[in-house]
Amino acid sequence: GDGYTVLSLLSDPEPLVKTREIGAAMLHIWVKNLIGEGKPAALASFRIISIGSGSLFIIALAWAARKLFDNNRDRLLFISGMVSCGFMYHFFGYVENYSLFILTTLIYSVVGLMVALGRAPRWILLPVLGLAILSHIFGVTLIPSALYLLISGTSFGSRVAALSKGIKLIAGGVAVAVTVAVFLHFYFNYYMFRFSLVPLIPDRFTVEGYHLFSASHLADFGNLLLLMIPGLPLMLVATIMQPVHGMFRLREYRFLALLIVSCWAALFIFDPKLGMARDWDLFSFGSVPPALFVFYSLLDRKTRPRSYIPIIGMISLLGLLVLLPRAVSQTDPDRSIQWFNNYAALDKLKNMYGRTLLKKYYDQHGDSAAAEEAYREYVADYPQFVLNRDGIALRQEGKYTEAIAKFREAVGLHPTFVAPYANIGMCFGNLRQPDSAIAYLEIAAGMNPYNWRVWNSLSTMWFAKGDYDRAFETILKARRYAPTELEPLVGLVQIHKKRNDLDGWLGAINELTARDDAPLISLTELGQYHLNHRRYELAAPLFKRAVERGLDTQYVARLRQDYPQLGL
Repeated sequence: GDGYTVLSLLSDPEPLVKTREIGAAMLHIWVKNLIGEGKPAALASFRIISIGSGSLFIIALAWAARKLFDNNRDRLLFISGMVSCGFMYHFFGYVENYSLFILTTLIYSVVGLMVALGRAPRWILLPVLGLAILSHIFGVTLIPSALYLLISGTSFGSRVAALSKGIKLIAGGVAVAVTVAVFLHFYFNYYMFRFSLVPLIPDRFTVEGYHLFSASHLADFGNLLLLMIPGLPLMLVATIMQPVHGMFRLREYRFLALLIVSCWAALFIFDPKLGMARDWDLFSFGSVPPALFVFYSLLDRKTRPRSYIPIIGMISLLGLLVLLPRAVSQTDPDRSIQWFNNYAALDKLKNMYGRTLLKKYYDQHGDSAAAEEAYREYVADYPQFVLNRDGIALRQEGKYTEAIAKFREAVGLHPTFVAPYANIGMCFGNLRQPDSAIAYLEIAAGMNPYNWRVWNSLSTMWFAKGDYDRAFETILKARRYAPTELEPLVGLVQIHKKRNDLDGWLGAINELTARDDAPLISLTELGQYHLNHRRYELAAPLFKRAVERGLDTQYVARLRQDYPQLGL
């Protein structure tokens, strides 16, 4: 799946760092730079961090088991149960940025449990919470449980608990109203936020009726939970056998319950744009708290049932029977590809982008016949791809209206297909209709916020409208996601000039002219600036490069006549 993409990104000399996982991304870059360059070093980085995180995960479990239980049998049962869950798949050398997040989620969960039991100071929650959030932005789902532990049992917490029901209801209502207002503001004003969520009800971007309470979404969510915790049905039965009502009077179980609710709520509403088995690798962090809850409660002397040993044994065995064959099968290319194709067949539209990776795999392994067959199947299964391709050809011929019709037909077949939205926007730009162009380009940017070409095109449209501040904001995003590309840097130079930002212009144009592929006009523009300030020693090399690039001969003759100091 995404392994090919993240491996390619990390292999780049200047890898893209996504702010949502900045800690994990920077760690991978640091390890890769220690090892070397290119894909071999990038792959080694993923393997080292994956296996290293798994080793630390087991060490953290052993530490927690020693602190939580007073005999080795219960400690071993706890560890064996936790290592049988699906999130452990991250630790076999898996190529993604999430293994560190799974580790930090576990560390936070067990430290929080210790704090709830009074065996660790409250302040220690803050650094481990920070590590989780630094690993991935979904770490913010741990915040409600942290606030509970930081407040409960304090004088402030006691005062809050002593408030009347009416005041609590008013405060709760205000908090809900503010949350809803903030949510609606982001939902209707930021496409990126909107497209990150499963739609509450079907709208124009809904794929095959997939919304929050649709049967397909509920099935995907249930499938995710079973994939992560194959023994989940047994866990639920075991939980029913326990004294549930008395359990939640205890602070440790309230903490774990709040942790589960906040994590699962996020998993339920966020849309990974994938079908079966959704974005299992990122979303697997949410299965750490329920696994901890079940195995701790089954072993806790206050709550465990009489038959807790065979229950934990069956849950662990079932998990390992799913986990280990899955890990082993991924070393067999034929089985891996079959697994890949099964997911693609279960949910064609949502696996459209993933299907392109199969052809890439065959190309990289020199199997041109299989690559060609994979491409033919792809074209046959996705007519929207053909429509988008045909629209691009029409746009290149200057037939913008006909191209827009093709792109709109592609969107009609696949409402979250990013490329047609971007292409419609560029067609409207060619037709000198910047407002329409911006509307479609913003949709494309919301769906794929890391595509520098979309941000560059958006900046061009804002520039055309004369809104240089918006143009500047969007060109910075293009630069961030493609720091080595020429086009965003050229755009930045033009925007600084229009904003009369001399320092910004000088910095950008100096960076631009330092490149071998600097545009001719940029060389002459900076050269003329230095001439105007009589800095001939700086102007001379710029004009000499411009002459080599074919600078207009009459212009060169005039320079030689007026500025012999240049030595042209």
